[in-house]
Amino acid sequence: MVKGVSIIKTLRRGIIIICGIMTLIWVFQNLPTNNYGFGITQKNINNIAVIQINVNQKEKIDNRTIIVRKITVDKDRDIHIQFRSILFPPGWSFGWNTFRLYDDKGREYKPGGSYASGKMWGEDTVISYEGPLKQDAKELILEYDQYNRHMKFVIPIGKEGGQSE
Repeated sequence: MVKGVSIIKTLRRGIIIICGIMTLIWVFQNLPTNNYGFGITQKNINNIAVIQINVNQKEKIDNRTIIVRKITVDKDRDIHIQFRSILFPPGWSFGWNTFRLYDDKGREYKPGGSYASGKMWGEDTVISYEGPLKQDAKELILEYDQYNRHMKFVIPIGKEGGQSE
């Protein structure tokens, strides 16, 4: 009988160790600084970049903070915008493709697709807009207006709008 009890204790300890390791992996994947699952997309966009503009503008809607992190323009002059969303406590989902993008001349750019990597604390997202970004654009305006929630980001691109970095 003593041998049976020691086998059960050994199995229980093994299960506890495995669960602990799995919990640690989950915690590290959900750290705000981790790009797990998102790094490949970010790397691909950075590889095709002709212009990169670090933005880091923040706005808040309810409990969610939206951060526009970076704008990348590729060789075809398509526009890729990297966002981070931070939400405590978890709540309503966010419609990323509802952002309107237009320049200071009034030209609107249509969403061409998006990628999001969800985390416990929020998500990282890239939205691609179909270009070409016009040479004379001095700023880009991102506007969100859904369900009585409004936010606007005005991002100066100055001479970078039409020139390489």
